[in-house]
Amino acid sequence: MRLTENVEHQTRGSQQPWVDEFGISRTFFNQLVVENRIPSLAVMMRIESSTGAGVPLSIWTETVSAEPVQAAEGVEP
Repeated sequence: MRLTENVEHQTRGSQQPWVDEFGISRTFFNQLVVENRIPSLAVMMRIESSTGAGVPLSIWTETVSAEPVQAAEGVEP
């Protein structure tokens, strides 16, 4: 389950409980929910633990692998 789905499924009244439990800012939390950012491994692990594996580490690797990879300038693919 993606973070967005998990947040919608487990209403906690506001974002603050999630933010506090994950140890991140509200801004970063919102970016994670709309999938504009990828968390560090440490944050991924806290999210997985806090959600009882409802949002597993593998979700983030699926997000990363689904995005096109752009080669650095001057580097042959």
